[in-house]
Amino acid sequence: MKKLLFILMVLGTLASCQKKSPNAPVTLQEVTFGVKTIDSGSLKASNDTWNCSNTIPDMAWIKIDGDNYYSQLTTIDGKLYTQSVKLEPGTHQVSLFVLYKENDGVKGVGENDEIIFGTPETGSEYAVYVNQPVAFPIAVNAFAKAEVSVEVLCFNTAQYKQFGFDWFSIQNIVIREQCFFGDFCTKHFAEYANSHYALQSTGLALDMPAIFKIKAYVQNGNGWDLLPNGNGADGSFTNDTQDANYGVGAPVCVKYPDDPNQTDNFKFDLYILVKQGETFNFVFFHTWTFSDDEMIPAGNDGVVDFELGNCNVGSADLQLPLYMNLPDEATVKMNNNVPSVTLTQEGLPGYFDIILSDIGPGYDIANGMYPANCFKIRGGVSNSIHPYKVISSLYPNLMGPDAQGLPWDKANWLINHLDNYPGHSWSDIQQALWMLEDPTYTGDDPGEHKPAPITAIGLKMVADANLLGAGFVPAPGDLVAISFERDKGKTVKYMFIRIGL
Repeated sequence: MKKLLFILMVLGTLASCQKKSPNAPVTLQEVTFGVKTIDSGSLKASNDTWNCSNTIPDMAWIKIDGDNYYSQLTTIDGKLYTQSVKLEPGTHQVSLFVLYKENDGVKGVGENDEIIFGTPETGSEYAVYVNQPVAFPIAVNAFAKAEVSVEVLCFNTAQYKQFGFDWFSIQNIVIREQCFFGDFCTKHFAEYANSHYALQSTGLALDMPAIFKIKAYVQNGNGWDLLPNGNGADGSFTNDTQDANYGVGAPVCVKYPDDPNQTDNFKFDLYILVKQGETFNFVFFHTWTFSDDEMIPAGNDGVVDFELGNCNVGSADLQLPLYMNLPDEATVKMNNNVPSVTLTQEGLPGYFDIILSDIGPGYDIANGMYPANCFKIRGGVSNSIHPYKVISSLYPNLMGPDAQGLPWDKANWLINHLDNYPGHSWSDIQQALWMLEDPTYTGDDPGEHKPAPITAIGLKMVADANLLGAGFVPAPGDLVAISFERDKGKTVKYMFIRIGL
């Protein structure tokens, strides 16, 4: 028996002295990592103590030479050990060491897994609390199983940067999704014969699936970064494609990343394909803002429904007023005629005349003279010629800050209910508008070109508009006030004309 053992030993020695064949397989060696946990109490010097999780990790994530290894953990005499990983003999670099609780049954650290311990990275704030932060080298010898001791700190997600774990904000990103569907209601649907609405399988109609796009942004400091993950050329999420049947039958779903380790603020801008003049463009209508896992109200079906127009009033999660085909700007010249020489729809003049120019074809207003009313009593009106923003009063959120606060709903109610006031004058209308804008105004402010003091009819207009006009939205066939603003809302006066829907 001893002789046989001697021969085997000699053969083993001879074999080890021979030159290895180029085709000989590489012998991999087992490496086990023993874990030494450092109590967070030792961090008191930095005032960064916290309570460690009571959860016992069952997996290790180790990055060696840039490759990921996932190894089960076992406890021996109260100490955690990894199952061995096999490495070629030589020197290797350990660049990440993390212990976690596997919760989703999928290999790797996933969204539902919980990181319990980690070794800080070299140069990080917490690197001073371990003798050997990552990255560190390990030596693997041929024919010798290695055990490497690694120190870890209990991990707190709020302090991942102190560990140097910049990857953590990416590794734990949650991909969220919100879906949108819209209706476009217009009595002018025949005007969309040359648009993509005509390509819808349902055809042109009073109520059509809206063709729209969503631009998704995440806040970055004081600005917003576009999340360009959509199917649109501009990074938006859109149904304006043949594959999406141009909006028929399916919602537009927006997927976006959310870092659960910080507060993320998002905004989604809604643009709808509508007619502008004689062309078809995506026009901005609404912004949703929310944070983190907050969801936009979506009713019982989980889809954010919106409606442009009012074919099915009350059924949508977002109800948008009727769209008006208006230019973004028009050149305005104010005449001295007080009262106006141009008659309004009830056969009366307005407060003064304005002459519009530089308006292209196809819009709901055109070049020419219109009777206008003022909607702010303080300030003057000059005869100068200026470019003005043109905005439907149905969308005060698109106006300048001062104009947004004006009672456009009450003004629209009044101009649509003048039949209730037989014997009224243009002066009653203008004085009532000023009293609605400024409740402290008495209706008898003297001055050049001012209307006559308000009458009992005018006071009745004011009382009724305050009582009945709050929240009024003109319907098809009604009149709507069209606002003219100068310098993006910084003008001294806001004026409007009346146009039929």
